[in-house]
Amino acid sequence: MLLNPLTVGFFLLGSIGVLASLPKLVKAIKSASWPVASGKVLESTLDISRGNKVSDKTILPHLLYEYEVGGKKYTSKKIHILRGWTANEAVLYPDKYPKGSMLIVYYNPRKPAEAVIEKGFHFTGFLGLYVSAIFMFLGAYWMFR
Repeated sequence: MLLNPLTVGFFLLGSIGVLASLPKLVKAIKSASWPVASGKVLESTLDISRGNKVSDKTILPHLLYEYEVGGKKYTSKKIHILRGWTANEAVLYPDKYPKGSMLIVYYNPRKPAEAVIEKGFHFTGFLGLYVSAIFMFLGAYWMFR
């Protein structure tokens, strides 16, 4: 069997992408069962960056919150383990988590400095995983058919 370099490339590229995404996926799933702490929002704004074109604009939520675990105070900016936002979703965050408001923080029991305010798995954060899996399966299909 002679392997086509393009087929092997598809398979390898997809495999690397899948393997690189797996630790984040596992952590996102585990975050659904992390313990909780009370937190307070210190900053709640939007980060807006512009690209080369007038129409190129990226809007991301920016939150800073503090929480306490075992008598020690921590701060974090992490909203979710891995998630993508549309501009329409991002603009809702300053109202959802206004400065000075209290919130629930989910922290990693093994590393309390690691925390999120939205736990679990979100589809949009793993688009790269899905695309990589498609490349890997296409490469495998073409190699072994």
